[in-house]
Amino acid sequence: MKEKIFSVYEINKYIKYILSKDILLSSVQMTGEVSNLKIHSSGHMYFSLKDKDSSINAVMFKNNVIKSNVKMENNKKIIVRGYVSSYEKTGQYQFYVESIKEDGIGNLSIEFEKLKKKLEEEGLFDSDRKRAIPSNIKKVGVVTSDTGAAIRDIINVIKRRNKLIDIYLVPALVQGDNAHKSIIKGIETLNNYGKVDVLIIGRGGGSIEDLWCFNNEELARVIYKSKIPIVSAVGHEIDFTISDFVSDKRAATPSEAAEFVSEDIEEKLYNMNKKMLHIESLVKSKLKLYKERIRYIKKSNIIKNPEKLFDGYKQNLDSLYESLNRLIDDKLNDSKLKLSNKLISLDNLSPLKVMRRGYSISKVNDNVIRNIEDVEKGQVINTLFSGFEIESKIVEIKTKEN
Repeated sequence: MKEKIFSVYEINKYIKYILSKDILLSSVQMTGEVSNLKIHSSGHMYFSLKDKDSSINAVMFKNNVIKSNVKMENNKKIIVRGYVSSYEKTGQYQFYVESIKEDGIGNLSIEFEKLKKKLEEEGLFDSDRKRAIPSNIKKVGVVTSDTGAAIRDIINVIKRRNKLIDIYLVPALVQGDNAHKSIIKGIETLNNYGKVDVLIIGRGGGSIEDLWCFNNEELARVIYKSKIPIVSAVGHEIDFTISDFVSDKRAATPSEAAEFVSEDIEEKLYNMNKKMLHIESLVKSKLKLYKERIRYIKKSNIIKNPEKLFDGYKQNLDSLYESLNRLIDDKLNDSKLKLSNKLISLDNLSPLKVMRRGYSISKVNDNVIRNIEDVEKGQVINTLFSGFEIESKIVEIKTKEN
């Protein structure tokens, strides 16, 4: 009897039939953590359910997605109800989800939040200690896989924007249990080299398990201590890792990180030309203005008759001269008046004027006699009158009482 030869489709269809007849697999609840979530434009939802030991692909069709009120996201722990079957086209078995309910937060997410809180409290995420990415970068260090899409994207973007930038790649593992040690070694190597302006660490997107090496505490502390500013570019825009928080700059993708560290030469030249044109326009405008001013000045009377420039000064000088003469005359007259008054006062006080009225001054030994104690009997005294002097001798001294 000739043995039957089956087609691939027939075998896949038979496997699907066998699975559909299994009582356990035809209606079962299963718990796991969401990973690799994708919502198709058709409305169907594709994802993986995993635990620490295994994973299974799952699909939920649009009609069931509409009825579900659970917000789906990676790392969420859920309980699904449905059945296990096979997709005939590929022969891949998968879980067909009919309903979903939440089952708390996944273990990896709990570990992530716990480490994030610890490092944040220690100040590793503080914005005031983050260094600015330098401008006019000449050398970029990159720590990533040398075979992944990330390094190709980084090289393409940098060289497209600025061919003068040198790229120093230190190949590293970016997935797996010891990947964080490989990344740490790359960072330390470039720090010891010390000739790059900035570092990029990262990789392309993936599940939380794929990116988990960037959530390592030892790696976070090495990033924090790096002497060179670090840009973290891990996964896609929606992915966040501990490395993103502790690095000096977070880029949503490796391509965006390459843009951060490379100044676009074409754009720079365009801006320089734009500024040069602006400066040229300003200079021309100023020159035009000054030419107009010179033309106006040349036509003015001052240039034609420069002596007229001094007419006003001459008139002011004459006016000042007259004012000065008036001030001098006023000052002299005032001084003459004051001197005349002083002379009159002195004349009124002069003893000679008093003597002309019949008074005299007596002296003994050239000292004016003021008191009876200044003289004694027998002394020679001189008496001064207006116009003459008498010398006499004291014969007797009498007081008013005598």
